[in-house]
Amino acid sequence: MKNRIYYVKENDEILGMKIIELPGHTGGTMGILLKDGTTFVGDAIKYINDAINRATSFTYYDINEANKSIARILNVAKMVVPGHDTPFQVENGNIKPINEV
Repeated sequence: MKNRIYYVKENDEILGMKIIELPGHTGGTMGILLKDGTTFVGDAIKYINDAINRATSFTYYDINEANKSIARILNVAKMVVPGHDTPFQVENGNIKPINEV
């Protein structure tokens, strides 16, 4: 396993994927930003309503950092794949589920 583990930090790129730090829900949460603006965020945004409300519905670590991470995601992403909900687009600050686009 030792030769298959990659240690990453903010702004590292692996195979065209950029690492972004998204602390708050849990300490050390990270996401992946693709060049087309698709962002895989795990539990930094668990549900589409967290994005719509621009606030987390649940956190273990730091609610203020979690809400900052949500704002950060919505500022850089064109499409978001959340941890527990349908993917959605971000267009001019509006949140649209992919199935309604």
